[in-house]
Amino acid sequence: MRKNVNFLQGVVERGDDVIFSAKYNPAKLDPNSVLAQEIRYLQRHGYSWDKDFTKLIRK
Repeated sequence: MRKNVNFLQGVVERGDDVIFSAKYNPAKLDPNSVLAQEIRYLQRHGYSWDKDFTKLIRK
């Protein structure tokens, strides 16, 4: 995750949406994976899932 922190900070600063290639399914995600860490980072910075779980949007 360390390598992506600068990228994620830019996403947060710009307020970009984060679009996923498929619908997010938390049951299939390893909670210790880098992706899970990145999702938690974005959620801590004001992002939440849209209604169909295909992107994280800043509220």
